[in-house]
Amino acid sequence: MVFASIPLRIESFLFENSIFLFFGVAAGFGWANIHPASYTHFAHFTFFENAHIGTPSASGMRAIDIHFIVSEFLMAFFLR
Repeated sequence: MVFASIPLRIESFLFENSIFLFFGVAAGFGWANIHPASYTHFAHFTFFENAHIGTPSASGMRAIDIHFIVSEFLMAFFLR
């Protein structure tokens, strides 16, 4: 059953070489350049306002939005 191990080797290759990260970055660049208003609206979707941590807003308060979650928490997994 040599063919049964082929999908596992392909999956292992994709995860070890961060191909999903590459495609995610390419999709983000494409979206940001094709329709920047929708990308900005999505990136700054606010979960909590008036928080002690988060992205600073024009009013001086901070908000926990998608940009903050990705840049502060999810990117930590890529730096291990």
